[in-house]
This record gives sequence, C-alpha cells and structure tokens, in this order.
Amino acid sequence: MVGSHVNWTWSTAGKKKLKQQCRKVLVGSHVNWSLGWRWLDDCLENHGAFCTRERAGSLPVGFRLIDVDRRCVVETQANSRHEFVALSYVWGQQTDPTRLFATKSNRERLKIDGSLSVLDLPKTVEDAIEACRQLGEVYLWVDRFCIVQDDLEDKARQISAMATIYSLAKFALIITDGDSDSGIAGISRERTQGQMCEQIAGFDFISDPTQWREIIGGASVWSTRGWTYQEAILPQRKLYLSESQAFFECATEVVHERGEIEQGMYSPHGLNTFPWNPRYVTFYSHLKKYRKRSLTNRADVYNAIDGIASALYGCSQALLSGLPRQEFDEALLWCLDAHNDENPQGPAFNGSSPSWSWSSTDRELILLDDTNRMPIDYCDTLTAWNRISHDGKYVESVRTMPAGKPLSHFQENQDSCSCCRDWWFNAKRDAERLLFSVLAWSQGCINRPCPFAQPHETTWAAMRAEIRARWSCRHRYWLEALQDVTISSPSPSMPSASTVFASVQSASFRLQGSVQRVEPSQRPFNDLRIAHPDGQLAGLLVVGDPGLGLGPEIIAKSKFEFIALSIGTSSSIVLPDGQIKLIFKWDMALHCEDEPGVAASQPLDQDTQAQPESEPDSSNTPECQWDPDKYRRCHPTSLSVEELQKLTFRDGAGKLLCPLPVVNVMMVERTGENSVRRISVGWIYLTSWIRAEPKFVTVFLE
Repeated sequence: MVGSHVNWTWSTAGKKKLKQQCRKVLVGSHVNWSLGWRWLDDCLENHGAFCTRERAGSLPVGFRLIDVDRRCVVETQANSRHEFVALSYVWGQQTDPTRLFATKSNRERLKIDGSLSVLDLPKTVEDAIEACRQLGEVYLWVDRFCIVQDDLEDKARQISAMATIYSLAKFALIITDGDSDSGIAGISRERTQGQMCEQIAGFDFISDPTQWREIIGGASVWSTRGWTYQEAILPQRKLYLSESQAFFECATEVVHERGEIEQGMYSPHGLNTFPWNPRYVTFYSHLKKYRKRSLTNRADVYNAIDGIASALYGCSQALLSGLPRQEFDEALLWCLDAHNDENPQGPAFNGSSPSWSWSSTDRELILLDDTNRMPIDYCDTLTAWNRISHDGKYVESVRTMPAGKPLSHFQENQDSCSCCRDWWFNAKRDAERLLFSVLAWSQGCINRPCPFAQPHETTWAAMRAEIRARWSCRHRYWLEALQDVTISSPSPSMPSASTVFASVQSASFRLQGSVQRVEPSQRPFNDLRIAHPDGQLAGLLVVGDPGLGLGPEIIAKSKFEFIALSIGTSSSIVLPDGQIKLIFKWDMALHCEDEPGVAASQPLDQDTQAQPESEPDSSNTPECQWDPDKYRRCHPTSLSVEELQKLTFRDGAGKLLCPLPVVNVMMVERTGENSVRRISVGWIYLTSWIRAEPKFVTVFLE
C-alpha cells in the first residue's frame, strides 16, 4: 500500500550512486587562490581612498620581516617602506618546544638564507609562508620571528609599535582556527566544513558552513583571544582562512568565498565608528569587547590593547596602566556595571593592579556619563595628576597633550596645539564647558587665584565671551590653571611605580540608602545617596556591585572621604525618596529667553520620553504665553523651586545656570598617612561640595 507521504528510505548503494551523480562542491577543501588575487586587486585598484587610509607613522627601529623566497629574517632600514603581510594567529597553550623562534642567541643566524627550515617552523607559520607565495607576496611579519622574544627592550619597542605595524601592512592574514602547530585549513590540510550541494528527489540541499560574523563573533578560537582583538581592528584589509571558507574584508565590503557580499560599513571592526564621540568613549567601547576575550599571560593585559590606544591617540605608549594619558581624567570615571553582570560573585577587585585602573576588576565596566542613571556631561579636570619617571629621578605629569606630546612642548611652543584646527572642534561648545570649569575655579576648587569675577559680579554671557577671548581651546585653559606641579620631588615612601599623586580637594560625606529608577518595573541600581552630615542630599555614588562591601553596617559609618576629580554637568536630581528625576530649566522658573549660561539641549522627560509639550521657542515666544505653574503641574518634582535653586548658581542678572554644575568625585579609603585606594566614583553638586568646606591635601592613589 502506498501512503500519503514520500518514503525517503533508500538502499545504501542507491544513496551512494545518487550522491555521486548529484553532489556539487561549492567551496572546496582547499583555498581558491585565484579568488584571493581578485579580491586584493579589486580593493587596491577600484575602492579608492575609502580603502586606502593615509599610511601614517614609521616602523620601529629593528623592524624585521620574513623573506618568503630566501626563507630568512631580514631587518629593514630606517624609513624604508616594504609591502608586507602581517600574520594574525593563536600561539596555543602548549606549543611544540622544539619549534624555532627568535632569541638573542639566534637572531643573527636567522638572517642567513635558508635558516627558516621547514622542519624547524611551526606548521601554521610554514603554511602562512605558502599563502604569501600563492598570492605573490614577498615579505611576511610574524611576531614569533620578528620580535626577539627574550630581549625585553626589543619586545617593548616592537609591541608599542603594533598599531603602526598592522596599519601599514598590505593586509592581515588571519587564521581563525587551530594554533601555531596545527597548520592552516585549506593549505596543508583539508577543511573540515567545506560547503556541499546535494540533489535529492529533485531538491537541492546545500550545507550551511560557519559564517563570517559567527567566526569573528566567538565561533572561532582566534575570536576569543585577547591579542587578536587589535589585530582585527587595525589592518586596512584582512584575509580570513577558516575551516569553512575564506573571507576578505576591507572598508568597502566583506566577500565570502562562496560568492556572498556584505557591506563593509556594517563591520564591527571600525577603529572610530563614531568620530564625533570623545576618544575615551571610543576607547572604552573597544575595551568592553577586548575584556571579554582571554589572555594566556595576564601581564599582557595592557600590551594587547595598546595598539588600539596608539591608533586612536596618534602616538605610542598612549596608556598608563590601561588609561589613555591624553584623557586620563576622563578615563578615571569608570564604574562597575552590575546590570550586565548577572551573577557577580566574590570581591569586586582582584588586587593585582592599581585600584584606579579598570584592570583592578574582572567585572563589567561602564563610564560614569554612560550609566543611564543620570545624564552627566564631562567638562574638565580639577586635578593635575603626577607620577615618578621611569628612572625615579623626577616628577612628570600623567596627562599628555595631543599626539602624546609632553606639557613642556606646549609651554615652549604656544602655537603648537592644533586641536582647535581639527574638523570636530567646536569653539562655542568648548567655551560652554569651560564656563563650568571657570565657575568651579572661582569657588576655590583649584588651588591658585582665579582671574575671573564671581558669578554674581558678571553675567554668564560675559563670562563665556571672556573665556573664548582668553583660551583658544581647553588645553590652553589646562596649562594656565593646572600646569604647575605642586609636588616637586619624589617621595622616598612611594608605594609602587603605578601610584599617581596630586594635590586634591578632599571632603567628608555620609552615605544613605539606595538610589532607584523612577520606573518601578526596572531593576534597581543599588547605588547610594551622598549626603551632608545634617542629612541634606548632596549627590550619588555609583556602587553597582555588592562586591564593593558597602553593606548596611558599612553605610552606617559616620563619614566617608571623597576627593574631587573633575567638573561636569547634570540634568537630573536625586530625590529624598531615592528616585532620580530629570529636570528642565523651566523647573527652576527661568525666563524664556535662551540665556541659561550654556546652550545645552533640553533633556527628554523620563516618564514620557518626549520633549515637554509646552516648552516654548525661546527665540520668539513672549514669556506671558507660557505658564510655568502649568508646566510644573504636568512635570512635578519632589523639590520646590527654592530647593532646586540651591543646587545651582545665579549671575548678576539673576539668571540661573542650567544644567546643574557637579563635581565628579572618587570615594577613597586610606591605606596610609597620605596613601589611598579607589572605592568608586560618583558626583556631588558643586554647591554641596563647597558647603562641605573641602581642604587641599596631597594623596598618593594606589
């Protein structure tokens, strides 16, 4: 009897014969090198400037390459420009100890023709040499042979130039699977996931091999290793060789060996996808992805991300214990982010790094101005951090200026700061931020006389005009306000080389119960309210993790020490019941004229996620056409207008400053007479900070 469904049961011999007749190989077991040639030529000849970034930078002293024809290591001359391929691969946990690598004892011998014997090379390196031959490339850079592994000076020099090396490579050859001893799929061994098409009963069945986005997103060994992250970001072009097929990526497109094409603009491999963002924000976005990968040697935690920082900031040695030196003060404002760490266990800090560095914790991170707890905008630093030089003989500033140049360069060459000529520079925006910095300076937050009048003696408009006339950019402000090093000689009791120190303002505050979102359906932040000894609210401390150890018995302690880091602005307030509420200038009964001291965009109402319906056009709407009382009835806060006005400043014309000026602070714990360690960061209203009568002290931040 014949049923209602097809019977798919065939004899083994019948299926074998059918497969022989109908099977088609779409992607073979070995690399199709003709496609590789075509992809590279098309990018180089047809994609134009979009795929050919300016090849800036110079290769380091002692830069070496493998000559694949002569099978030896060659050392390039200074300023020479060889076209070369850079290999990106995984060394592996237990590599064959008999395999060759560069050392002090053999580096001269490796320069002899034929010294790189097939028997001595790791199989993956040998296959990479074969790939270069197939693609007509003469020079190959492999860290194992081009960096002298037991020469600390050479290793540091070459690693610090990693951004330049990968950026100047013609393309990176990326081996996504296996390790240094396994060889490359599609070259010395067959692929394990070749794509096949079989026709069965008139239907085509096509196998679906691992895709490019899966491979770079965690489905390959290569995508899980820390060192390979910057090797995916920095090259202009990348040729991936995987167990399934080859892929070619450039800024224009991603091409699959099986013929599929993706738009390159959607690749996650952009160095600076949003160039209008501050660079430290971009750096931390890379850092979050990088920290999800693993490192065999924890000592490489900074080295393996240094290339990203060097490329972003346009200089070598851009990091100090993982923080960008050009934006050190901004980068200090990182927090633990328990929202993305579902099951935090154990202590929040690992004790193996300076407390002020992100490397001191293995938990999820987020920036203070990106916590979704409140809109905080960074203005500028209030502190000049210093450190002891490597030779221990003198004090130097932690912060560097554009392109990594030291402060002395800008002190001696007053016109050499070019940031105000960059396309993204906005003089008005800079002046608006500096308005808050100058305000803090006038209130005594910087330990030197302020050249500006008190707010009640002038107007916000006049102060902005004076700021723009005095300084062309924020760097000039920094040099005038904070360039003096207050600690002139090294301390004999310096705890460690990673300690930074400064003269900072310090004040004591209490901690109160947790801070919550307005929406009851969302998870609480478990952050803490900062308050004066009399109980008046002063700000917010980002906790985000029970591993900090700030339990009820700790919170009940009388006072905690906070140090001032920088000045910022906030468009939100912490209410007495622990909720966070966004505010508008209308909440403070300001005039409708757009003269609040800073031309900031109005924040979204947190309940409706829309602009206030009754907000007027301040350029042409008379004040009488808008009812502030009606607005406050629709958008109530738990503070009166008088209480709100205590959180900001008024100029000589009676204008209140909005958004609210806040001091970005760090809660610290004393470990010695002058030594402290970081607990967490947060913010305190500038008016509340001044009310606490802070004192200038010297602290050594461990």
